[in-house]
Amino acid sequence: MNYLRLFVLLLIVLLPTPAAAQTPAPDFFGLNMYITGRERSDAEARALIGMAREIGVTWTREEISWAAWGADRAVDPFYDKRLGMLAAANIDVIGMLLTTPKEFRDKGCEQYARATNQPEYWCAPTDMQAYADWAARVVERFDGDGVDDAPGSPRVAVWEIWNEPDKDGTWLPKADPGAYALMLKLAYQAIKQADPTATVLNGGVYVFDGVGEAAFMDRVVELAGWSSFDGISIHPWLIDHAPDEPTLINARERFDVTIPGRIALVERWAQARGGKPIWVTEVGWSVCGGACAPQFAKSEDEQATFMVRSFVLAAALGVQHQSYFQLEDKFNGGQQPWGPAAIVRDDLSPRPAYYALGTLLRQLRDGFQTRPHNFPQSIALVGLRDIREYRLRARADNPSIGAGSPFNIKAESFFLPVFSRAEVRGLLDQHTQDTGQVFSSAVFEKLYGYSGGQPWLTNALAHEMVVKLLKNDHTRTITPDLVEAAKERLIEQRQTHLDSLDR
Repeated sequence: MNYLRLFVLLLIVLLPTPAAAQTPAPDFFGLNMYITGRERSDAEARALIGMAREIGVTWTREEISWAAWGADRAVDPFYDKRLGMLAAANIDVIGMLLTTPKEFRDKGCEQYARATNQPEYWCAPTDMQAYADWAARVVERFDGDGVDDAPGSPRVAVWEIWNEPDKDGTWLPKADPGAYALMLKLAYQAIKQADPTATVLNGGVYVFDGVGEAAFMDRVVELAGWSSFDGISIHPWLIDHAPDEPTLINARERFDVTIPGRIALVERWAQARGGKPIWVTEVGWSVCGGACAPQFAKSEDEQATFMVRSFVLAAALGVQHQSYFQLEDKFNGGQQPWGPAAIVRDDLSPRPAYYALGTLLRQLRDGFQTRPHNFPQSIALVGLRDIREYRLRARADNPSIGAGSPFNIKAESFFLPVFSRAEVRGLLDQHTQDTGQVFSSAVFEKLYGYSGGQPWLTNALAHEMVVKLLKNDHTRTITPDLVEAAKERLIEQRQTHLDSLDR
Protein backbone atom coordinates (compact mmCIF):
# COMPACT_ATOMS: atom_id res chain seq x y z
CA MET A 1 0.00 0.00 0.00
CA ASN A 2 2.85 2.39 0.82
CA TYR A 3 4.54 1.56 -2.52
CA LEU A 4 1.30 2.29 -4.39
CA ARG A 5 0.93 5.62 -2.62
CA LEU A 6 4.53 6.54 -3.47
CA PHE A 7 3.94 5.70 -7.15
CA VAL A 8 0.79 7.87 -7.30
CA LEU A 9 2.61 10.80 -5.69
CA LEU A 10 5.49 10.51 -8.15
CA LEU A 11 3.06 10.35 -11.07
CA ILE A 12 1.34 13.53 -9.92
CA VAL A 13 4.65 15.34 -9.62
CA LEU A 14 5.98 14.17 -12.99
CA LEU A 15 2.91 14.79 -15.12
CA PRO A 16 3.54 17.81 -17.40
CA THR A 17 1.74 21.00 -16.50
CA PRO A 18 0.40 23.39 -19.14
CA ALA A 19 3.00 25.88 -20.29
CA ALA A 20 2.35 29.42 -19.14
CA ALA A 21 1.18 31.56 -22.04
CA GLN A 22 3.50 34.37 -23.02
CA THR A 23 1.89 37.79 -22.79
CA PRO A 24 3.30 40.06 -25.52
CA ALA A 25 4.18 43.60 -24.54
CA PRO A 26 1.96 45.91 -26.58
CA ASP A 27 3.70 47.67 -29.44
CA PHE A 28 2.64 51.31 -29.63
CA PHE A 29 1.94 51.06 -33.37
CA GLY A 30 -1.06 49.08 -34.59
CA LEU A 31 -3.55 48.81 -37.43
CA ASN A 32 -7.18 47.75 -37.73
CA MET A 33 -6.72 44.99 -40.33
CA TYR A 34 -10.05 43.07 -40.08
CA ILE A 35 -8.49 39.81 -41.18
CA THR A 36 -11.30 38.06 -39.28
CA GLY A 37 -13.94 39.65 -41.50
CA ARG A 38 -15.95 36.88 -43.15
CA GLU A 39 -16.32 39.15 -46.16
CA ARG A 40 -12.67 38.37 -46.99
CA SER A 41 -11.45 35.30 -48.83
CA ASP A 42 -8.49 33.37 -47.45
CA ALA A 43 -6.41 34.59 -50.40
CA GLU A 44 -7.22 38.24 -49.68
CA ALA A 45 -6.53 37.75 -45.98
CA ARG A 46 -3.12 36.24 -46.73
CA ALA A 47 -2.29 39.05 -49.15
CA LEU A 48 -3.18 41.72 -46.61
CA ILE A 49 -1.21 40.00 -43.86
CA GLY A 50 1.76 39.99 -46.20
CA MET A 51 1.33 43.69 -46.95
CA ALA A 52 1.15 44.51 -43.25
CA ARG A 53 4.27 42.51 -42.47
CA GLU A 54 6.08 44.10 -45.41
CA ILE A 55 5.98 47.50 -43.67
CA GLY A 56 6.57 46.11 -40.18
CA VAL A 57 3.07 46.00 -38.62
CA THR A 58 3.03 43.64 -35.62
CA TRP A 59 -0.35 44.42 -33.97
CA THR A 60 -3.87 44.31 -35.34
CA ARG A 61 -7.35 44.87 -33.94
CA GLU A 62 -9.81 42.18 -34.99
CA GLU A 63 -13.54 41.52 -34.66
CA ILE A 64 -14.78 38.28 -33.12
CA SER A 65 -18.52 38.19 -33.68
CA TRP A 66 -20.80 36.32 -31.30
CA ALA A 67 -23.55 36.51 -33.92
CA ALA A 68 -21.28 34.77 -36.45
CA TRP A 69 -19.81 32.32 -33.92
CA GLY A 70 -23.26 31.21 -32.82
CA ALA A 71 -25.00 30.93 -29.48
CA ASP A 72 -24.24 27.26 -28.84
CA ARG A 73 -21.01 26.36 -30.66
CA ALA A 74 -17.99 25.63 -28.49
CA VAL A 75 -15.54 26.50 -31.28
CA ASP A 76 -15.58 28.28 -34.64
CA PRO A 77 -13.10 26.87 -37.19
CA PHE A 78 -13.17 30.14 -39.13
CA TYR A 79 -11.65 32.12 -36.25
CA ASP A 80 -9.24 29.26 -35.54
CA LYS A 81 -7.92 29.62 -39.09
CA ARG A 82 -7.79 33.42 -39.34
CA LEU A 83 -6.27 34.04 -35.90
CA GLY A 84 -3.86 31.20 -36.63
CA MET A 85 -2.80 32.98 -39.84
CA LEU A 86 -2.03 36.13 -37.86
CA ALA A 87 -0.11 34.19 -35.21
CA ALA A 88 1.96 32.48 -37.90
CA ALA A 89 2.90 35.92 -39.21
CA ASN A 90 3.88 37.07 -35.68
CA ILE A 91 1.10 39.65 -35.59
CA ASP A 92 -0.47 40.12 -32.16
CA VAL A 93 -4.19 40.77 -31.76
CA ILE A 94 -6.60 42.99 -29.87
CA GLY A 95 -9.78 40.90 -29.98
CA MET A 96 -13.13 42.73 -30.02
CA LEU A 97 -15.94 40.62 -28.57
CA LEU A 98 -19.10 42.00 -30.11
CA THR A 99 -22.53 41.53 -31.74
CA THR A 100 -25.45 39.41 -30.58
CA PRO A 101 -26.82 36.13 -31.99
CA LYS A 102 -30.53 35.90 -32.73
CA GLU A 103 -31.21 33.78 -29.65
CA PHE A 104 -30.27 36.69 -27.36
CA ARG A 105 -31.83 39.64 -29.21
CA ASP A 106 -34.92 41.46 -28.08
CA LYS A 107 -37.68 41.08 -30.69
CA GLY A 108 -38.61 44.72 -30.38
CA CYS A 109 -35.01 45.70 -31.04
CA GLU A 110 -34.91 43.52 -34.15
CA GLN A 111 -38.02 45.25 -35.46
CA TYR A 112 -36.47 48.64 -34.72
CA ALA A 113 -33.27 47.67 -36.55
CA ARG A 114 -35.19 46.55 -39.63
CA ALA A 115 -37.33 49.68 -39.60
CA THR A 116 -34.27 51.94 -39.38
CA ASN A 117 -32.15 49.90 -41.83
CA GLN A 118 -29.53 48.94 -39.25
CA PRO A 119 -27.89 45.53 -38.68
CA GLU A 120 -29.88 43.48 -36.18
CA TYR A 121 -26.69 42.02 -34.70
CA TRP A 122 -26.03 45.39 -32.99
CA CYS A 123 -29.00 44.81 -30.69
CA ALA A 124 -27.71 44.61 -27.12
CA PRO A 125 -27.81 41.10 -25.60
CA THR A 126 -30.80 40.30 -23.45
CA ASP A 127 -28.66 38.00 -21.27
CA MET A 128 -25.33 39.54 -20.23
CA GLN A 129 -24.24 36.39 -18.40
CA ALA A 130 -24.61 34.44 -21.64
CA TYR A 131 -22.35 36.99 -23.33
CA ALA A 132 -19.79 36.66 -20.53
CA ASP A 133 -19.89 32.86 -20.76
CA TRP A 134 -19.26 33.04 -24.52
CA ALA A 135 -16.40 35.52 -23.94
CA ALA A 136 -14.80 33.05 -21.53
CA ARG A 137 -15.01 30.26 -24.14
CA VAL A 138 -13.37 32.46 -26.76
CA VAL A 139 -10.60 33.56 -24.40
CA GLU A 140 -9.90 29.97 -23.36
CA ARG A 141 -9.67 29.02 -27.03
CA PHE A 142 -7.07 31.72 -27.71
CA ASP A 143 -5.13 32.04 -24.45
CA GLY A 144 -2.17 30.06 -25.79
CA ASP A 145 -1.76 27.87 -22.70
CA GLY A 146 -2.00 24.56 -24.58
CA VAL A 147 -5.31 23.54 -22.97
CA ASP A 148 -8.42 23.49 -25.20
CA ASP A 149 -6.64 25.84 -27.59
CA ALA A 150 -7.15 26.43 -31.28
CA PRO A 151 -4.66 24.53 -33.49
CA GLY A 152 -1.20 25.96 -32.97
CA SER A 153 -2.29 27.69 -29.73
CA PRO A 154 -2.52 31.24 -31.12
CA ARG A 155 -2.40 33.80 -28.32
CA VAL A 156 -4.73 36.79 -27.99
CA ALA A 157 -3.64 38.74 -24.94
CA VAL A 158 -5.84 41.87 -25.21
CA TRP A 159 -9.63 41.84 -25.32
CA GLU A 160 -12.08 44.65 -25.95
CA ILE A 161 -15.63 44.38 -24.64
CA TRP A 162 -17.88 45.41 -27.55
CA ASN A 163 -17.25 48.43 -29.79
CA GLU A 164 -18.52 51.98 -29.27
CA PRO A 165 -21.24 51.06 -26.75
CA ASP A 166 -21.83 54.78 -26.24
CA LYS A 167 -23.23 55.14 -29.79
CA ASP A 168 -26.82 54.29 -30.64
CA GLY A 169 -25.76 52.73 -33.96
CA THR A 170 -23.66 50.04 -32.26
CA TRP A 171 -25.87 49.48 -29.21
CA LEU A 172 -29.44 49.17 -30.37
CA PRO A 173 -31.97 50.46 -29.80
CA LYS A 174 -30.22 53.14 -27.71
CA ALA A 175 -26.91 53.43 -25.86
CA ASP A 176 -27.42 52.36 -22.25
CA PRO A 177 -24.55 52.83 -19.76
CA GLY A 178 -26.31 50.69 -17.16
CA ALA A 179 -26.65 47.68 -19.46
CA TYR A 180 -23.11 48.11 -20.74
CA ALA A 181 -21.75 48.37 -17.19
CA LEU A 182 -23.27 44.96 -16.40
CA MET A 183 -21.78 43.47 -19.59
CA LEU A 184 -18.34 44.89 -18.81
CA LYS A 185 -18.34 43.72 -15.20
CA LEU A 186 -19.47 40.16 -15.97
CA ALA A 187 -17.20 39.80 -19.00
CA TYR A 188 -14.18 41.07 -17.08
CA GLN A 189 -14.72 38.50 -14.35
CA ALA A 190 -15.21 35.68 -16.87
CA ILE A 191 -12.15 36.61 -18.94
CA LYS A 192 -9.88 36.92 -15.92
CA GLN A 193 -11.01 33.50 -14.71
CA ALA A 194 -10.16 32.00 -18.12
CA ASP A 195 -6.88 33.93 -18.52
CA PRO A 196 -5.70 35.94 -15.49
CA THR A 197 -2.90 37.52 -17.55
CA ALA A 198 -5.20 38.97 -20.22
CA THR A 199 -5.64 42.72 -20.62
CA VAL A 200 -9.29 43.79 -20.80
CA LEU A 201 -10.34 47.09 -22.36
CA ASN A 202 -13.72 48.76 -22.40
CA GLY A 203 -15.34 48.88 -25.82
CA GLY A 204 -13.76 51.84 -27.59
CA VAL A 205 -15.83 54.95 -26.95
CA TYR A 206 -16.12 57.87 -29.33
CA VAL A 207 -14.34 60.04 -26.93
CA PHE A 208 -15.11 62.98 -24.71
CA ASP A 209 -15.17 65.93 -27.08
CA GLY A 210 -17.06 68.57 -25.18
CA VAL A 211 -20.60 67.41 -25.87
CA GLY A 212 -21.27 65.52 -22.65
CA GLU A 213 -20.07 62.06 -23.63
CA ALA A 214 -17.92 61.75 -20.51
CA ALA A 215 -21.21 61.11 -18.74
CA PHE A 216 -21.44 57.66 -20.39
CA MET A 217 -18.18 56.36 -18.92
CA ASP A 218 -18.85 58.16 -15.64
CA ARG A 219 -22.01 56.09 -15.27
CA VAL A 220 -20.28 52.86 -16.39
CA VAL A 221 -17.56 53.32 -13.78
CA GLU A 222 -20.13 54.16 -11.12
CA LEU A 223 -22.04 50.91 -11.77
CA ALA A 224 -19.31 48.46 -12.85
CA GLY A 225 -16.43 49.78 -10.77
CA TRP A 226 -13.06 51.19 -11.76
CA SER A 227 -11.54 47.72 -11.50
CA SER A 228 -13.76 46.25 -14.26
CA PHE A 229 -11.29 47.05 -17.03
CA ASP A 230 -7.52 47.36 -17.32
CA GLY A 231 -7.18 50.08 -19.93
CA ILE A 232 -9.29 52.82 -21.50
CA SER A 233 -10.08 52.33 -25.18
CA ILE A 234 -11.00 55.53 -27.02
CA HIS A 235 -11.86 56.62 -30.58
CA PRO A 236 -10.86 60.28 -30.97
CA TRP A 237 -12.09 60.51 -34.57
CA LEU A 238 -11.53 63.94 -36.13
CA ILE A 239 -12.02 63.21 -39.81
CA ASP A 240 -12.84 66.77 -40.85
CA HIS A 241 -9.66 68.35 -39.45
CA ALA A 242 -5.96 67.83 -38.93
CA PRO A 243 -5.30 66.03 -35.62
CA ASP A 244 -3.79 69.15 -34.04
CA GLU A 245 -5.90 71.85 -35.74
CA PRO A 246 -5.32 74.86 -33.44
CA THR A 247 -8.75 76.41 -33.94
CA LEU A 248 -10.66 73.50 -32.39
CA ILE A 249 -11.68 74.95 -29.07
CA ASN A 250 -15.08 74.12 -27.62
CA ALA A 251 -16.58 77.47 -26.68
CA ARG A 252 -19.07 76.04 -24.19
CA GLU A 253 -16.87 73.63 -22.27
CA ARG A 254 -13.72 75.72 -22.72
CA PHE A 255 -11.33 72.98 -23.67
CA ASP A 256 -9.36 71.82 -26.67
CA VAL A 257 -11.07 69.22 -28.88
CA THR A 258 -8.08 68.41 -31.06
CA ILE A 259 -6.89 64.82 -30.77
CA PRO A 260 -4.14 65.82 -28.30
CA GLY A 261 -6.75 67.77 -26.35
CA ARG A 262 -9.07 64.78 -26.16
CA ILE A 263 -6.28 62.46 -25.09
CA ALA A 264 -5.22 64.93 -22.40
CA LEU A 265 -8.81 65.17 -21.19
CA VAL A 266 -9.11 61.39 -20.92
CA GLU A 267 -5.81 61.29 -19.04
CA ARG A 268 -7.08 63.86 -16.51
CA TRP A 269 -10.37 61.95 -16.21
CA ALA A 270 -8.50 58.69 -15.56
CA GLN A 271 -6.01 60.18 -13.12
CA ALA A 272 -8.85 61.59 -11.05
CA ARG A 273 -10.04 57.99 -10.55
CA GLY A 274 -6.70 56.31 -9.98
CA GLY A 275 -5.22 56.19 -13.46
CA LYS A 276 -5.25 53.65 -16.33
CA PRO A 277 -3.33 53.36 -19.60
CA ILE A 278 -5.02 54.85 -22.67
CA TRP A 279 -5.42 52.84 -25.88
CA VAL A 280 -6.45 54.69 -29.06
CA THR A 281 -8.05 51.79 -30.92
CA GLU A 282 -9.52 53.75 -33.82
CA VAL A 283 -8.53 56.97 -35.54
CA GLY A 284 -8.35 57.79 -39.22
CA TRP A 285 -8.94 60.13 -42.15
CA SER A 286 -10.98 59.34 -45.24
CA VAL A 287 -10.29 59.96 -48.91
CA CYS A 288 -13.97 59.43 -49.69
CA GLY A 289 -14.15 62.15 -52.37
CA GLY A 290 -17.67 62.85 -53.59
CA ALA A 291 -19.10 59.93 -51.62
CA CYS A 292 -19.25 62.00 -48.43
CA ALA A 293 -19.49 65.60 -47.23
CA PRO A 294 -16.68 67.82 -48.58
CA GLN A 295 -15.24 68.54 -45.14
CA PHE A 296 -14.66 64.81 -44.61
CA ALA A 297 -12.89 64.16 -47.93
CA LYS A 298 -9.12 64.50 -47.56
CA SER A 299 -6.47 64.07 -50.20
CA GLU A 300 -4.29 60.98 -50.06
CA ASP A 301 -1.31 63.13 -49.07
CA GLU A 302 -3.33 64.72 -46.24
CA GLN A 303 -4.38 61.27 -45.06
CA ALA A 304 -0.75 60.16 -44.86
CA THR A 305 0.36 63.33 -43.12
CA PHE A 306 -2.46 63.33 -40.56
CA MET A 307 -1.88 59.65 -39.78
CA VAL A 308 1.82 60.23 -39.06
CA ARG A 309 1.06 63.29 -36.94
CA SER A 310 -1.56 61.40 -34.93
CA PHE A 311 0.93 58.64 -34.06
CA VAL A 312 3.65 61.11 -33.07
CA LEU A 313 1.29 63.21 -30.97
CA ALA A 314 -0.23 60.20 -29.20
CA ALA A 315 3.22 58.80 -28.42
CA ALA A 316 4.30 62.14 -26.98
CA LEU A 317 1.26 62.11 -24.70
CA GLY A 318 2.06 58.67 -23.29
CA VAL A 319 -0.67 56.65 -25.01
CA GLN A 320 -0.11 52.89 -24.54
CA HIS A 321 -1.09 51.91 -28.07
CA GLN A 322 -2.68 53.39 -31.19
CA SER A 323 -4.34 51.40 -33.97
CA TYR A 324 -4.96 53.34 -37.18
CA PHE A 325 -8.24 52.65 -38.97
CA GLN A 326 -7.74 50.79 -41.29
CA LEU A 327 -5.62 48.58 -43.59
CA GLU A 328 -8.24 47.82 -46.27
CA ASP A 329 -12.02 48.17 -46.29
CA LYS A 330 -13.54 44.70 -45.96
CA PHE A 331 -16.84 46.09 -47.30
CA ASN A 332 -15.12 47.53 -50.40
CA GLY A 333 -16.73 50.93 -50.09
CA GLY A 334 -19.94 49.77 -48.46
CA GLN A 335 -19.63 52.11 -45.50
CA GLN A 336 -18.90 55.80 -46.02
CA PRO A 337 -16.90 57.71 -45.03
CA TRP A 338 -15.13 55.09 -42.90
CA GLY A 339 -14.15 52.69 -45.68
CA PRO A 340 -11.84 55.03 -47.60
CA ALA A 341 -9.87 55.76 -44.45
CA ALA A 342 -7.99 52.61 -45.48
CA ILE A 343 -4.32 52.88 -46.43
CA VAL A 344 -4.75 50.18 -49.09
CA ARG A 345 -7.30 50.53 -51.90
CA ASP A 346 -9.91 47.89 -52.70
CA ASP A 347 -7.70 46.52 -55.49
CA LEU A 348 -4.91 46.10 -52.88
CA SER A 349 -2.80 48.90 -54.33
CA PRO A 350 -1.16 50.98 -51.58
CA ARG A 351 -2.03 54.59 -50.87
CA PRO A 352 0.72 57.01 -49.77
CA ALA A 353 -0.30 56.43 -46.14
CA TYR A 354 0.77 52.78 -46.47
CA TYR A 355 4.31 53.81 -47.31
CA ALA A 356 4.22 56.59 -44.70
CA LEU A 357 3.38 54.05 -41.99
CA GLY A 358 6.27 51.86 -43.10
CA THR A 359 8.62 54.83 -42.91
CA LEU A 360 7.31 55.75 -39.47
CA LEU A 361 7.85 52.23 -38.15
CA ARG A 362 11.38 52.02 -39.52
CA GLN A 363 12.49 55.42 -38.29
CA LEU A 364 10.80 55.58 -34.88
CA ARG A 365 9.82 52.13 -33.62
CA ASP A 366 12.72 50.13 -34.98
CA GLY A 367 15.37 52.31 -33.37
CA PHE A 368 17.26 51.24 -30.25
CA GLN A 369 14.96 50.64 -27.28
CA THR A 370 17.82 50.60 -24.77
CA ARG A 371 21.31 52.05 -24.62
CA PRO A 372 24.53 50.95 -22.90
CA HIS A 373 25.05 52.09 -19.33
CA ASN A 374 28.22 54.00 -20.18
CA PHE A 375 27.43 57.11 -22.19
CA PRO A 376 28.47 58.20 -24.72
CA GLN A 377 29.81 54.97 -26.15
CA SER A 378 30.84 56.32 -29.53
CA ILE A 379 30.72 59.36 -31.76
CA ALA A 380 29.97 59.11 -35.47
CA LEU A 381 29.22 61.14 -38.56
CA VAL A 382 25.90 59.71 -39.70
CA GLY A 383 24.16 60.33 -43.00
CA LEU A 384 20.59 60.20 -41.77
CA ARG A 385 18.09 63.02 -41.89
CA ASP A 386 17.71 64.66 -38.50
CA ILE A 387 14.19 63.99 -37.23
CA ARG A 388 13.88 67.50 -35.82
CA GLU A 389 14.33 68.89 -39.34
CA TYR A 390 11.17 67.22 -40.58
CA ARG A 391 8.15 69.37 -41.29
CA LEU A 392 4.91 67.45 -41.18
CA ARG A 393 2.61 69.74 -43.13
CA ALA A 394 -0.87 69.27 -44.47
CA ARG A 395 -0.99 72.73 -46.09
CA ALA A 396 1.55 75.36 -46.91
CA ASP A 397 0.22 77.59 -44.13
CA ASN A 398 0.02 74.83 -41.51
CA PRO A 399 2.79 74.99 -38.90
CA SER A 400 5.03 72.04 -38.15
CA ILE A 401 4.70 70.01 -34.98
CA GLY A 402 7.30 72.40 -33.63
CA ALA A 403 8.96 70.13 -31.10
CA GLY A 404 12.64 69.32 -31.09
CA SER A 405 13.47 65.68 -31.51
CA PRO A 406 14.17 63.58 -28.40
CA PHE A 407 15.97 61.07 -30.63
CA ASN A 408 19.10 63.12 -31.40
CA ILE A 409 21.98 64.14 -29.17
CA LYS A 410 24.44 66.00 -31.37
CA ALA A 411 26.60 69.05 -31.71
CA GLU A 412 25.17 70.08 -35.05
CA SER A 413 23.12 68.87 -37.99
CA PHE A 414 23.69 70.16 -41.49
CA PHE A 415 22.82 69.28 -45.06
CA LEU A 416 25.48 67.89 -47.36
CA PRO A 417 24.84 69.62 -50.70
CA VAL A 418 23.81 67.61 -53.74
CA PHE A 419 26.76 66.68 -55.97
CA SER A 420 26.93 68.29 -59.39
CA ARG A 421 27.34 66.16 -62.50
CA ALA A 422 31.01 67.13 -62.62
CA GLU A 423 31.51 66.12 -58.98
CA VAL A 424 29.93 62.70 -59.51
CA ARG A 425 32.09 62.14 -62.59
CA GLY A 426 35.11 63.25 -60.56
CA LEU A 427 34.35 60.65 -57.88
CA LEU A 428 34.28 57.89 -60.49
CA ASP A 429 37.54 59.15 -61.99
CA GLN A 430 39.17 59.12 -58.54
CA HIS A 431 38.16 55.49 -58.06
CA THR A 432 39.68 54.60 -61.45
CA GLN A 433 42.91 56.42 -60.58
CA ASP A 434 43.17 54.64 -57.21
CA THR A 435 42.27 51.12 -58.34
CA GLY A 436 42.54 50.97 -62.11
CA GLN A 437 38.91 49.85 -62.34
CA VAL A 438 37.16 51.11 -65.48
CA PHE A 439 33.62 52.45 -65.84
CA SER A 440 31.99 51.96 -69.24
CA SER A 441 30.86 55.15 -70.96
CA ALA A 442 27.13 54.67 -70.24
CA VAL A 443 27.55 54.10 -66.50
CA PHE A 444 27.78 57.77 -65.51
CA GLU A 445 24.43 58.83 -66.99
CA LYS A 446 22.63 55.85 -65.47
CA LEU A 447 24.22 56.37 -62.05
CA TYR A 448 23.47 60.09 -62.04
CA GLY A 449 19.95 59.46 -63.32
CA TYR A 450 19.16 57.20 -60.36
CA SER A 451 20.94 59.21 -57.66
CA GLY A 452 20.35 62.76 -58.86
CA GLY A 453 23.66 63.54 -57.19
CA GLN A 454 22.32 62.79 -53.70
CA PRO A 455 25.59 62.15 -51.81
CA TRP A 456 24.56 59.17 -49.71
CA LEU A 457 22.67 57.49 -52.54
CA THR A 458 25.56 57.99 -54.97
CA ASN A 459 27.90 56.38 -52.46
CA ALA A 460 25.46 53.54 -51.74
CA LEU A 461 25.07 52.67 -55.43
CA ALA A 462 28.83 52.70 -55.96
CA HIS A 463 29.40 50.58 -52.86
CA GLU A 464 26.84 47.99 -54.02
CA MET A 465 28.53 47.70 -57.42
CA VAL A 466 32.17 47.64 -56.34
CA VAL A 467 32.02 45.83 -52.99
CA LYS A 468 28.83 43.77 -52.95
CA LEU A 469 28.39 42.72 -56.57
CA LEU A 470 31.99 42.58 -57.84
CA LYS A 471 33.56 41.65 -54.49
CA ASN A 472 36.29 44.32 -54.95
CA ASP A 473 37.50 42.66 -58.14
CA HIS A 474 38.98 45.78 -59.74
CA THR A 475 39.90 43.93 -62.92
CA ARG A 476 36.25 43.86 -64.00
CA THR A 477 34.66 46.75 -65.89
CA ILE A 478 31.62 48.39 -64.30
CA THR A 479 28.72 48.35 -66.77
CA PRO A 480 25.18 49.83 -66.78
CA ASP A 481 23.63 46.48 -65.85
CA LEU A 482 25.55 46.62 -62.56
CA VAL A 483 24.03 50.04 -61.81
CA GLU A 484 20.57 48.54 -62.41
CA ALA A 485 21.33 45.56 -60.18
CA ALA A 486 22.68 47.83 -57.43
CA LYS A 487 19.54 49.98 -57.54
CA GLU A 488 17.28 46.94 -57.21
CA ARG A 489 19.33 45.58 -54.29
CA LEU A 490 19.00 48.86 -52.40
CA ILE A 491 15.24 48.90 -52.91
CA GLU A 492 14.80 45.28 -51.84
CA GLN A 493 17.14 45.44 -48.83
CA ARG A 494 15.70 48.71 -47.43
CA GLN A 495 18.87 49.20 -45.46
CA THR A 496 19.26 52.72 -46.82
CA HIS A 497 16.55 55.21 -45.84
CA LEU A 498 15.69 55.94 -49.46
CA ASP A 499 12.40 57.48 -48.41
CA SER A 500 14.15 60.12 -46.28
CA LEU A 501 16.66 61.31 -48.89
CA ASP A 502 15.96 64.78 -50.27
CA ARG A 503 17.30 66.44 -53.37
